[in-house]
Amino acid sequence: MPHQRRWAIFLSLVTVTAIWWAFQPVVKPGQFLVGAREAARSKPTHKVGGRLRTSHNHQDNFRSAASMPFRPGIVKPVGQHYAKMLVIPRTKEEDVSWIAENFGGNKYVHSSIYFVDDSSAELHVPRNKGHEAMAYFSYIIENYDNLSDVNIFMHAHRFAWHNNELLFYDAVQIVSRLSSERVQREGFVYV
Repeated sequence: MPHQRRWAIFLSLVTVTAIWWAFQPVVKPGQFLVGAREAARSKPTHKVGGRLRTSHNHQDNFRSAASMPFRPGIVKPVGQHYAKMLVIPRTKEEDVSWIAENFGGNKYVHSSIYFVDDSSAELHVPRNKGHEAMAYFSYIIENYDNLSDVNIFMHAHRFAWHNNELLFYDAVQIVSRLSSERVQREGFVYV
């Protein structure tokens, strides 16, 4: 158990680093920072090392984002359902039939499956950099103004050692038992 927990923490750190690394050349400087778009419109830009930079202080934006208090989401009244979206990166070889088999008839659970190795697929990453991180961020960027109530970012395989042991390492059980109300209250849930 402790060995798996250490690996989970290590993989979380690696994932965060991969996300940061994957979007360095793709995300414009300050694009995800509070007020950066407005600042970019009013400030002149210049080239630094071949990249376009805005002439404002990014540290101010980080401080603004850090000082904003978290406001929990509003939980829906009892009996109302939450729309869930499974965001899954996959290769051509990976089997994701478990999604349709288990959630195909559920009108509240949908999926966006991004191919990381097939640029001709309807949903694909612009470049397979950062592996699943690129698919997750591609989904967020493409659907920023139209996200589901609950967005679930997970791997393509159904059973994995890093899934919850109490749920028999089964992704179907994790999705089925996920408390949408808790996600709304907490802002995110790591399972």
